[in-house]
Formats: sequence, C-alpha cells, structure tokens
Amino acid sequence: MSLPDPQQPCPEPPGHLPPELLIQIFSHLSSMKNAQGTLHSSTLVSRQWYSSAVPALYRSPVITGKNFAQFVRTLCPSVNSRVKRNGLAEMVRRLDMSALVHDGSRSVTARMLRRCQESLEEFVAPKASFAVNSFAALSKCTNLRRLDLSFIDYTLDLYSLLNSIKNLDKLEYLNYPLSCTPKNIKIGEHPPSWPMNLRELHIPGNLGDDSLHFLFNFPSSLTRLGIGNCSRLFSPSVHLLLLNLGPQLESLDIQRSRTNFGDSSFDEILVYLPVLRRLSIPAAYISAGFFTCVSNSKLKGFSPLVELELTCSSEFPYWENERVDIDYNHVWDAVVDGGLDRLRRLKLHRNLKWDLSREARRELKSLDEMLQALAREDAEASGSHEPVDAGVWMIGK
Repeated sequence: MSLPDPQQPCPEPPGHLPPELLIQIFSHLSSMKNAQGTLHSSTLVSRQWYSSAVPALYRSPVITGKNFAQFVRTLCPSVNSRVKRNGLAEMVRRLDMSALVHDGSRSVTARMLRRCQESLEEFVAPKASFAVNSFAALSKCTNLRRLDLSFIDYTLDLYSLLNSIKNLDKLEYLNYPLSCTPKNIKIGEHPPSWPMNLRELHIPGNLGDDSLHFLFNFPSSLTRLGIGNCSRLFSPSVHLLLLNLGPQLESLDIQRSRTNFGDSSFDEILVYLPVLRRLSIPAAYISAGFFTCVSNSKLKGFSPLVELELTCSSEFPYWENERVDIDYNHVWDAVVDGGLDRLRRLKLHRNLKWDLSREARRELKSLDEMLQALAREDAEASGSHEPVDAGVWMIGK
C-alpha cells in the first residue's frame, strides 16, 4: 500500500464546487416550482452552501399564513434600532403577500416595506393589511417595477395612492385596487402625475365613472391597458378614456361585465386606436360592424392589429339579450378584404361554440392555414428565421 505524498496538496472535499457555480445553480433552482424547501435544505449543508443559497431563498419567498409570523421575525427582528439587522431584507426582490387574509397587521406590512425598500422590485399587496400607513414606505421603494394592489378588498384614497407612487420612476406595471376613489378633492385641483415610465395599467370594474375622469393624465409611456368586470363603468366614459389613449395604446384587454356594455358597444374601437396590435374583448361587445367599420375607414390596409382574442365568460352563461352576431366568416372577410390584413393570431373562447359542426371546424382549419401562410410570407419578406407564431387557437374551458 502506497502512502500519499505529503508534498502534494490535499484534494478538495467531496461536494465542493466554486461559489460562482453554486450561485448559478441556486439562481436557476429558485425559478422552479416548489423550490423553497430545497433551497432551505441547501443552506444547511455547509457554510459555503449557506452563503450561496440564502440570496436565492429570499429573492422571492413563498409567504403563507403558516410561515408568515416566522418570516416577519426573521426579516424584521425588532423595531428596536439598537438591534443589528441581518441583511436578509436587502435580498428580497419580490414580495407576494396575496395569500394572506387575516394574518399580520397594517403596521407589519408597512415595516416590511421599509425594510425591503432598497431592493424590492415587485410587490403584491395582501387583502386586509395594506392601508394608508403603507403609502410612505411604498413611496421609498425606488427600484419597484411591478405593483399589484388588486387583492385589496376595501376602498383606498385614489389621490393619496397616486401621490405615493408618482416618483417611482422604474415602475412599469400597476394593477389597480378593486375599489379606489378620490376623497377630499378641492374644486379645480389637478390629480397627481403618474409614474413617468408606467407601461401597463389594469383598472378594475369597481372604479366608477367619476373616478375614471380623474385618471386621464396618463404618461406617454403607457401602451397596455386592461379594464376588468366593468360593473360601474359605462360605454361613453370608456370610449373617452380610449380616445385619450388612442395615439399610444398597443394592447387592450376588456373583460366582460354584467351590465352597462351592450351589443356593438365597441364596433369603432380600432378607428380611434390606430396603433393597437393586440385586442382581447368579449364577442358580445362587437358585431359585424366591427369588421366592416375598419374595412370602410381610412385604416383599411393600415390597421396594425396582429392578435384578436374573442372571449366569453365561463362563470355564467350569456343572457338571452346578449347575442353573438359574428362568426369566423367575418374574420376571414376582414383579413382577405384588407380591413385586418395584418391579423395573424385569432384566439376564440370555447363557449362561443364556433367549432361544433364539422363544416365549422373545416372552415376554422382553413382560416388557421391562411394566417400561418401569411405569417410565413411576412417572415420571408423580413428575412427572419424565427418560428412562425400564427393561426387559430381555442381557449378557455
């Protein structure tokens, strides 16, 4: 038996990897589903694994009612300024508190925002523990890119909210609270400005006509808009809003409402949204006039609409007075005649029942093949070798 040479350095212990490689592994692992338990176990292997895995573990923590109290004690160990911070709050990039209902308090939410304000890039507010006392902390989150307030179930002051986020220059996405109205507004007082780089805004239906007029000073960067379940909005107000955004809006998503929007409410929508590239709209809100309006207008041959999604609620059936008066023939004619000559993607909700008969399925297949052929021609003309993303899709359940 030969003895090891004492002049030779000892080999690395089993399982040793360079820190740079470990960081890459844990960073990739953090994007996978149910990775939090694995990352936590990795921190217990060794000091090297701990220092490499902890940033990935706290980058986007999964917060539930069961682990929330422990998470708060770890992230915010004490309000006592003499207690040394552990540096974990500075690692949090995404803070999703949407799973919390009655856990925590409004003061705890404000304190967590203050602790994470330097690093936080995305925040999803909890249902009950986000209030006006969090606005000051929210205004200091200068690296915030995405803000989702849609889970909040009580009314917020619209004026105070806009004041708190107006200087968040990196904010690109905002999902509005379900209920948010301006309070104590003086006559002639102008609303606060929006974040200067906001690109996408989602407005819930609980917002009324009176509040909608308060929001018209949008930044020029806004190109994507969603309007959801518009039970308190009426067609004239929405039309005025879209006219205001007409020169800049590239994507529009309108969800179905139980009231206020009738048949053909949005037949002329493409006329005053001349740069719109994607439209998702309930099929009951448009008629054959939607397609003929574009074909007969100055937009013929110039409408940039690439994707059209016709939706239909899967939660409750269409009412008898809400007929769908369009079918695949209207789409075909609009593409062929030049009204929608750039349309390449058509998404249809299954509840529209456009594919029930054998003939209908054959016609939809022909439309699918035509859209794919047009997309291949586009790719050849531009010299692109990217995969063609075009055709007809059935969506929903």
